Amino acid sequence: MEQDLHEMVQTRLFELFDPDSIVDQAAALNALSKVSNGTADEAVGPVLVGKIDELRASGLLDKVGAIYRMALSSDAQALPYLVA
Repeated sequence: MEQDLHEMVQTRLFELFDPDSIVDQAAALNALSKVSNGTADEAVGPVLVGKIDELRASGLLDKVGAIYRMALSSDAQALPYLVA
């Protein structure tokens, strides 16, 4: 299941930007901005973002991108995860 989720997210990310273009923190923040428009207030450590079966039909990828963007820009560690 995790491999299927990884493949689905990778496919979606390849549609949005070229992963080879992420060469530094500024490029990573720019790429994450393309993936998400949401906010992630103080999302630190493990962060539940939703259910696996909601991934395709909702804005969960946007939420995950926002969490990673917040973490990268504030030098925090955030680990978004999904439940079955």
